[in-house]
This record gives sequence, structure tokens and C-alpha cells, in this order.
Amino acid sequence: MLIVKNANTVKEVRDKIVALGYGYSCFDINANDVAEGFQEVLDDWGKSGI
Repeated sequence: MLIVKNANTVKEVRDKIVALGYGYSCFDINANDVAEGFQEVLDDWGKSGI
């Protein structure tokens, strides 16, 4: 799963991302209002690129 702040970031490659079996979601992962429970999920997944 890729998480990007803006959908335009993956606009040109989104078909390739999906073809490779990945998904993507667009939101600001560093926002102050990210739920604590979701932060735990990201920690379990192993976040990178932040």
C-alpha cells in the first residue's frame, strides 16, 4: 500500500502501481489529526519515506 499526500503524485503511474499489485491511498499521514490507532497500523506495516 502506498500512501501519498496528493493524488497528483501518482497520477502518471497509477496504472503501473495497480498492475504490480499495489494499492494507494491519498491523505496527509503527518497531519496532526491522524488517529492514534491508525498510527499503530502504520507502525506494524513498517512505514517508509516519511
